[in-house]
Amino acid sequence: MQFQNRFLPLAHAEAKVIICEPLRFYQNVSTSKELRDASNQAEVLQRDFDVKESMRLDGFKAKTTAEKNLRKSGEWEKMGDEQRRLVEKMVLDGKRAGLALPEKECEVLMKLKRELSQACLDFNVGMTSSVFRRYANREGSDASFYSHAAVWGPVPGYELPSGKHHYPLMAMVANLAKPTPERSALMRHDDVTTFFQ
Repeated sequence: MQFQNRFLPLAHAEAKVIICEPLRFYQNVSTSKELRDASNQAEVLQRDFDVKESMRLDGFKAKTTAEKNLRKSGEWEKMGDEQRRLVEKMVLDGKRAGLALPEKECEVLMKLKRELSQACLDFNVGMTSSVFRRYANREGSDASFYSHAAVWGPVPGYELPSGKHHYPLMAMVANLAKPTPERSALMRHDDVTTFFQ
């Protein structure tokens, strides 16, 4: 019963929060400044929520207590492998978030996470605009060749417990001019080096 009452509702709630992710997309591709600004503000709110939610000490304590109760009551053995993995993952996520640390250290960590979140947001906004400023300011560039473009990081970098690094994945979307008999819609080599230097 602990699984049904504690862990399953949390798993469903996490799945619903992921639905907010597409909101970030518009800040990178919309031609409407109002929509880009609203998307950016939505990301600020979402990131702040994510930090607060990941650092909820009361939620972490409830999960660890529920896991202990599941093991003591014998209900743990009756659960399926997937259910046990979910419980272990939720508790491990809390430990990795620093919730097993003393409360004062958790507060410091939350402050640092908020600062890092804002720095990442600022970086993404700056990265998108600087790539296209570089292109537009390049000598001999045909800035009209690209009517709109965006760069964003859909997958953050991370490190596995084994020490193996997974580097961040960045994506770029650009509207290329339609091909003409004289020029294809493909990027020239110097365009590629400008965008990705």
